[in-house]
Amino acid sequence: MEVLRNDDGKCGSQNSEKNELRQGESDEWWVAFPADKGYYLSKVPTVESELHTIVQHSYDRGPFAMTIRQYLAWFDEVLAPTEPMFLLVPPDKVNWKLTEGSFTIGQLINHMPRALWFMAKVINGEEHPYTSIQRILVSNRRQESSSPEEAVALLKTFTASYKEAIARLGDDRFQNGIVHTPQKGRIQYWRYAAFTLEHHIHHLMELHVSLKVLHVKVDTGTLYVR
Repeated sequence: MEVLRNDDGKCGSQNSEKNELRQGESDEWWVAFPADKGYYLSKVPTVESELHTIVQHSYDRGPFAMTIRQYLAWFDEVLAPTEPMFLLVPPDKVNWKLTEGSFTIGQLINHMPRALWFMAKVINGEEHPYTSIQRILVSNRRQESSSPEEAVALLKTFTASYKEAIARLGDDRFQNGIVHTPQKGRIQYWRYAAFTLEHHIHHLMELHVSLKVLHVKVDTGTLYVR
């Protein structure tokens, strides 16, 4: 039985004409490529190894560098479709829900701006009633409902208060400071700010799908309004 060793000293045996995937030492995986006198083994990158490479690369480049000005420009871009989509909700469909366990549309368009109010309180370090994810989920079951016009008014008010909370942080605290949150525990402010947009996008897509099911004319352009 002949063997070939690759640059890492791993070896394989010539017992098949097909490529093989094998597990080596330390849970490493290798692909065995047939060669004239055996196999050439090549390591398969794992999720863990790739993630380590990405994280190490980010550290090599230095600390996180998005400024508040850049974040708020991104924030405005993400939220731009929200008001127009609120106004597309048929007034007689505010009590309609996508699934049995979903918000009604009226609850959904109330929840989205009120989430910004809540995130602003967390960022400001103010007291709020939702001290754990469990309390947030319980509160969601009793979510208030709004008409499209009421939801737009809430959106304008709470968007302004959220942006003020972010602006007061200053770039250094935004990039490096730690905030205690009920959803994510202790994380950097910039990560919580990104989570705020992630939350908003999830619900914006929920609203988008709901409007499609109701045969309201929405498309990709509706999501990327400027």
